Amino acid sequence: MSTYKSGDTIPKSPPRSPSKSLAQAFVLMTFLGSTGCSGCSRPPVVARFNQGFFFTSWRGSEYQEVAWHRKETVVGGRGVPDPADPCPIVIHLQEVDLDEKKLVDVKALKALGFTQPRDAFSRMSYRGKNYSIGITLCNGVLGSVSIIQDRDSQDKLEDILSINGQKLSLPISEEDLERVLGKRKSKVKVWG
Repeated sequence: MSTYKSGDTIPKSPPRSPSKSLAQAFVLMTFLGSTGCSGCSRPPVVARFNQGFFFTSWRGSEYQEVAWHRKETVVGGRGVPDPADPCPIVIHLQEVDLDEKKLVDVKALKALGFTQPRDAFSRMSYRGKNYSIGITLCNGVLGSVSIIQDRDSQDKLEDILSINGQKLSLPISEEDLERVLGKRKSKVKVWG
């Protein structure tokens, strides 16, 4: 058994994308958990962009959901969120701008109305009038953020978030997304 010594380097893992499969699973679980699938008139369309962003459309050509997933690094043989990957998203909630620093402050989030399931130390959620927000944490590091507009809501979530300093609303068109994030990397139907 080898012992880690100061100055040793952590061996690089073979090229893989641990965050891709984790991100895809998280996106699908978030969608099904928050919206269910009974009565779906069409399969959801997920567009993947740079910086770990996934946008989902349940109807029409606009996207009602956004999820951001931090890149991962391998520590101790498992993938964990890489704190060197900056969080480009800010959520605007109740006159408070929730940047990365505030999104990891569990006490402050609870004061704003976020809840934490008894069996989950790493997840927190917030329920607004016609939307929900979810975050995941890993040892105090932000792993992911999602904002999901209720599927039956026709209200626009004006300036609910900022990405790279630009305020955005949900739902949002693909053209507006490409203006902020550049050309999408992929676009797929989740099922169907």
